[in-house]
Amino acid sequence: VEIVEGDAADLAALEGAMAGCAAVFHQAALVSVPQSLQDPALNQRSNVTGTFNVLEAARRTGVKRVVYASSAAVYGDRPSLPSQESDPLQPLTPYGLA
Repeated sequence: VEIVEGDAADLAALEGAMAGCAAVFHQAALVSVPQSLQDPALNQRSNVTGTFNVLEAARRTGVKRVVYASSAAVYGDRPSLPSQESDPLQPLTPYGLA
């Protein structure tokens, strides 16, 4: 296992990091609901464009599996816990949408 720190918005760097990999664990994200509200463009760049770039770099380099960690923020404010993957998505913030 190799942990690579970098910018998920840098497609060339992602391709270099993924060369020869069979699997990638995508953990890169802006993880602040308040910051996603204050700076939705940064949220978009980090969480949407970054994830797209991870998937595109994986496709280009022949990575067979990408494991993506999501957030409970995709479910909104659900009264029942724990959430299930089958629960309806009700994001309330740019972070939850991303």
